[in-house]
Amino acid sequence: MQRKSTTLSLVALASLLVGCEWTSSSGGSSSWSDSYDAMNFAGTYRISTIVQSGTSDDDSSASGSQFTDSFSTVTAEISEYSGTTSRHPIVKKSVTIRLGSSYAFHDLDGSGTLTSENITGTATINYSNGNWAIHFSDVPTAAIGQKITVSYQVGTSTYGIDTTIYDPTLITAITVSQTGQYLTMKLNNGVSMSGRFTTVRQTGQVNKDTGAGANTYNAQFEVSGGNSKLVGTLNYDYPSHNRYMDGTWTYGNKVYDVHAIGPAWTESGATTLTTESN
Repeated sequence: MQRKSTTLSLVALASLLVGCEWTSSSGGSSSWSDSYDAMNFAGTYRISTIVQSGTSDDDSSASGSQFTDSFSTVTAEISEYSGTTSRHPIVKKSVTIRLGSSYAFHDLDGSGTLTSENITGTATINYSNGNWAIHFSDVPTAAIGQKITVSYQVGTSTYGIDTTIYDPTLITAITVSQTGQYLTMKLNNGVSMSGRFTTVRQTGQVNKDTGAGANTYNAQFEVSGGNSKLVGTLNYDYPSHNRYMDGTWTYGNKVYDVHAIGPAWTESGATTLTTESN
């Protein structure tokens, strides 16, 4: 009997298992199939699309939910505006008062006084009763005719991250960490969610003799943390190394459709196997 040592990538091993499927139990106790260890989704995914698609079925009055109220239209003749949010108390550092899409006051320090990079004036919020007020030193011309909106989170805590967390247009990346079936996904604004794959399937394979075809994986996942939940699918194609994510992100009572493109994966960690032949 002759023994020989052959170096095979884990991707090539997984190609023998096309059509097999691993599914987590409802309690999340199913043993992970080592056959899918070749499926590496770790890395930072660039968000190419994030679009609000609806609202969740959660109790919209629950603490932690995100709301946006609409108020007066800015005019050239009036330099002071005020109102009361529809819900309160309000989480400190969660408030943004916008004038259309170009101007905004941000609640950066939880003091109740909001600041702006492009508006000359002052804005305040009362976290207990929801009363807000704006005073312009000079009404911005581009703000005239725009609605004033107040976005905020309901609750009594202080949020520890800048309010860009509440603006989905500023969420540009998701960093994925993977250990077997377990996942951690962190948004570029600091929100961290953890969970696992729920179903994994290899849908195509490279012909080991000709090199034709592709090893493709389809992995459904669910992660959550804090006031966020992301459910979707990770897809991987070998040898192109294309990876992408499609998911539904629920934040507070808002629901967004997300599409993200992953980095190319280079095959590090190939393993040396000893096979036998006569």
